[in-house]
Parts: sequence; C-alpha cells; structure tokens
Amino acid sequence: MSFVDSILGPGGLIAGKLHGYEDRPQQLAMGRAVELALTGNTHLVVEAGTGVGKSFAYLVPAIQRAVAGKVDDRPVVISTGTIALQEQLYGKDIPFLRSVWDQEFTAVLAKGRSNYVSLRRLEAALRTEADGMLANDEKRELMRLSAWAETTPDGSKGSMDFEPSSEVWQLAVSDRNNCMGRQCPNFEKKCFYQAAKRRMYNSSILVVNHALLCADLALKAAGVNYLPDYRYLIVDEAHDLERYASEHLGLRLTHAGWNYTLSQVYNARRNKGLLVRYDFLRGGHEALRKARDEGERFFLKVENWLHEQRQKPARVNEPELFPPEGADALRELALRLKEGMLQARNEEDRLEIEANVNRVGEYAESMDAFNRQSLEGQVYWVETSGRDQNTELRAAPIHVGALMNKLLFERCKSVVLTSATLATGPNDFGYIRNRLGVPDEGVTALQVGSPFDFKARAQIVIPDVPEPPKAGGQADDYDRRIQEEVIAAVKRSRGGTFVLFTSFSQLRKVHDGVRNQLEFQGYTLLRQGEGLSRGRMLERFKEGPKMVLFGVETFWQGVDVPGEALTTVILVRLPFPVPSDPLIAARMEEVVRSGGNDFNDYMVPEATIKLRQGFGRLIRRKDDYGTVVILDSRVIKKGYGKKILRALPECPITDGKGGQPRARKPVPANPFEL
Repeated sequence: MSFVDSILGPGGLIAGKLHGYEDRPQQLAMGRAVELALTGNTHLVVEAGTGVGKSFAYLVPAIQRAVAGKVDDRPVVISTGTIALQEQLYGKDIPFLRSVWDQEFTAVLAKGRSNYVSLRRLEAALRTEADGMLANDEKRELMRLSAWAETTPDGSKGSMDFEPSSEVWQLAVSDRNNCMGRQCPNFEKKCFYQAAKRRMYNSSILVVNHALLCADLALKAAGVNYLPDYRYLIVDEAHDLERYASEHLGLRLTHAGWNYTLSQVYNARRNKGLLVRYDFLRGGHEALRKARDEGERFFLKVENWLHEQRQKPARVNEPELFPPEGADALRELALRLKEGMLQARNEEDRLEIEANVNRVGEYAESMDAFNRQSLEGQVYWVETSGRDQNTELRAAPIHVGALMNKLLFERCKSVVLTSATLATGPNDFGYIRNRLGVPDEGVTALQVGSPFDFKARAQIVIPDVPEPPKAGGQADDYDRRIQEEVIAAVKRSRGGTFVLFTSFSQLRKVHDGVRNQLEFQGYTLLRQGEGLSRGRMLERFKEGPKMVLFGVETFWQGVDVPGEALTTVILVRLPFPVPSDPLIAARMEEVVRSGGNDFNDYMVPEATIKLRQGFGRLIRRKDDYGTVVILDSRVIKKGYGKKILRALPECPITDGKGGQPRARKPVPANPFEL
C-alpha cells in the first residue's frame, strides 16, 4: 500500500475521520503519481477532471515529502492561479490535514514584500507629519495606519479593516531599496517582513500564487531570491502559468508610472518629495526639469506613433524608434541624487534617497531596454489601458518554454503541473509541454477523468446559427440569431445563466439587444463593465433566482457557482486568441519558424483549453446538472471544431430542438477561414 493510500484510501486515515468520506479512484491514481514523482525526483504533468479532489491528491504526498525528507527538501512550494484556491488550500484543506496528521508540519501563505508595513519607515513618516509636510487627509490615514501597526499580528495589508491610499502606504511600505537590513533596530524582533521571511524559509509547505512565483523566477534569473531555494514545486491551475510568466519575465512601463517615479522626487502641485524634504538635494531641480521634459517628449512621440497605427495594441517592429534622451535624462537625475546623497545626515536619510536613485535608474534602464529592444526573444508593443487611456510600453517572451525549463525544470528535483484542463485531446499533453518547456526525459504524464456523470447530468446544445463574421465584420442576421438563441436558452434554463463572450464589443451588443425582453420577463441582468467588481457580481448572481450574468475573460475560469444558482452556460463564440494581438502574432510566427502550423498548432489548442475552462463552470458538484450552449456553428462545421468538441466531457449533444446538430457545408481546405 502506498503512503497516499494509507491516508486517502478507503481504509486510510481520512476515511476514519471525515464524515461523508467518498472513495475516489481518480484521486488515488493522481495521488500515487504525485507521490512517485516527488519520491523519485521526476517531473509530472497530470490533468484531473472536476471533482477529483486534486488538492488532497497533491497535498498528501507534498506534506509527506516535506516531513520525511531532508532539511534541504523543504519547503515544498505549491503555487495557485487564483486567490480562491489559495484560500481553500491555506484556510481549509491544509488545516484539516494537519488535524489528522500524526507528525507536525508547518504551512505558510507567502506574500510579496509590498504587502508588509515597515515600522521604521512608518516612524519616519510620522516625523514628516509632525513637520507639517502632509495634507490633513494623509495625516488622518497615517495615524490610522500607526494605530493598526500597534495591534496587527503580522503587519500585512491582509489584516487591515481599511484600505489606505497608495500615497500613504508608499510612505510606510517595506521596500528592498531602502531596507537597512541588520542595521535596522527592528530587524530581529519587530520587522514584520523579516518575520514573514523566516516563517517562509522554515516552513514545510509554502503556498504562493503564480504572480509571486514568476516574480521570484525573474529575480532568480538576475541572480537573487525572494522565495526560498525550493527543490520541489507543485503548480495547480498550470494552464495559466504561461500568462503569468510572460508578464513577469518581460517589461511593463507606463506613462502614469513614469509620472509617479518623478513625483516622488518632487511634486510641484503639492510641493512634496525628496527635493523639499532634503535641502541639500535642491540642486537636482534642473536635472528633474530636464528629465520631465525629455520624458514628456518621449511619451508624446510614443502616443503620436500609436495614434497612427491601424491596429491597437501596436507592435513595435524595430529598435530605437523613439528618442533615447528620456532614459539619458533619467540617468542624469539619478546621478545628481546620488551625489547629493553623500550629504545625508544619517543612514535612514541616505537609504530614503538611495531608494529613489534606484527607482529612477531602474526606470531609465527599462526605457532603454524597450527602445533598444535589447531583451532577446521578446516581442515589443504599445497599448493603452484604463479609463484615462494610460500609455503602456510592453515586452514579453515570445516563448517562455526555454526560460521555464532553465529556471524550473533544470533547477528543481520535481515539478508537478496540474489542472482540470491541460490536454487538448485524450492523453495529448504535447501542446502544454511545449509551451512550458517541460523536458522530454524524466517526465510522466497522466490524465484522470472526472468522477461526475456528465452523460446523465449535462448536455451540449449547438443551435443552427450562422457562422460568426470575419474579424471586424458586421452581420445583422448573425447578431439577430445570437440574440434569439440567448433569449431562448435563458428561458429554458431552470436556474441562473452565464453568457460568456470573447470581446466586450459583442457582449455589449448582445446584452443591449436582449435586455428589455429578459427584464420584462423578470430576469435580473448583470453585465461586466458596469461598475461591479467580479467578486460582487458573483455574490449578486448567487443571491437570487432568474439571474443572467454577461461576462468576458475573467469568468471563463476560476469561478465556482455550484447548485441551481448556475444551470446554463452559454459560450457565444469559440475562444480563439486574437491574431492581431502583438504577443499572439509573434507566437504564431514563432510556431511557423519552428516548422509548425500557426493555426492548428497554436490557435486551436489555445481555444480548446479555454473552451474546456468555460465548460467547467457548469458542473462543480456531483449533484449539479445543466446545459452548455455553444453558439458557434464552426464547432460542427469545421474539422478543427470537431476536434475541439471531442476534447469536452462526453455528454449528449443536441441542436436545442431534439435533433442532432448538422454541418450544412463541407469542411473547407483552408483552416484560416474562421
């Protein structure tokens, strides 16, 4: 009997202590595979369908590896993509296992450094307040922050019952750029960040999120660490790991961020900043003025260029397209501040100035790296975001596989990748293995299905609707039929309905077209983008009957609405990546360069995994039931559509009228006829 069986099996420890225990063969199969990988120092890719209980399947062998292994084997790191899963692991699953485990083990929820208050910096900010250099509202917030700091158990923002402004929090946040280290009087006993770090480094199990994991990988690539030097890693929700790696292993510069960086040096409107606080730095005003002027000229050039582009976001295909003087002026400002820093009266003042020197210098280097396109293997583009259309300069690795292979698989003894959606067909993990750089040798792959009876509890409805118009095209008949089918599906539903889109423009069009009729019949419509947060939308959706939620990207995955609150999921369009997106376009080009087909080898697998995620919103418990409506006839008319359909759970498929969906024309030879 394996160790996993002794804990999770029918005669195991949990069976005797957990009320309502159910034997799950799929969970045991996954648990045994994870145990073999961790004890045999091999890698594992495992897909576990909804309801398998995969968190216990990897937690049990992970805890055993940490408890029974050498000191150097700890901590075993578990990374998740969503806060909900993080909270489930740390707040529910791990405490339960600790209550039945016969050996002591520790588990820590890791947070980034910017989540912790620095008592030394807080005291310095309070002295600044005493000198009359803060506005009244900032004074009140700072006093509230000070009162909280006296009672907080861990000094993290998560323990606050209020949300401080970013300006006030920046005055007191723990920051690597102005940390005094062992010279700080709070280092040993009062530093919340150091206490958290000690807990991380001494833990058996360390729970992180993908953002922190990938941020740490970026640091490791530069030769430094934030997380402990782990050797065993389990990545849950691994289907989303590439996205996080792309964000953290590239560049992101914004016009607003540039303004904020300079305002820390001097904010003329509020007469605040380093140049006001320290008299000996006032010689930096001229360098600051030049940096501000050159930076504005740089961003004006970028914004004018973006305005001229047909596609937005716009890919930057050549280096040195924008003036280099902005980065040069920032370097000059950093040099002037560094010279003035020599006159600092004490170590604390020196560190405060040095922190700004580093921030200004880092921004200059990032601007230069973007303009020169000096990061190899990356694609560069410009976009705008937010209501104020903040200009962003972005760069991301075209293929993260090589970096992930070097930073994870070569460095770790065992990496376990798991999710409910990793395969693009029966036991077909080729796509995800390629994207994440999983090595060819020393790797096992396993696909365990869901214990849920999809044949009896779910159905797929594919109505006879026109194919979607080509990108940017308009088709009144298509719009009308989609709206008719949305109304019909909502009326057929015996519970709440999700209507999921791939674009905000189609969401708004369909929502506006069906709103009056559905509201007249007593339905409550929730539309993403109307002011409610994602979390609040879900809360409202669960609160009452006859709810219809219209959502995009963030509702296709990581959403759990069990029971009759959700019985119908309408997937309006196959979720292909947008080929005009600079990163997507670059990845398609890279597939072709490697000898592949950009549509079949990239677009189709991406759509398959995302469609499976959308389908997964429906059946969350064994007694759930419902219907997935796919309003994209390409799923039966195109050869690739049929392949995508075969990757979904096996269940009855109808046209919504009691018949079978039928392809009305032959599959075209050209797969690009989307």
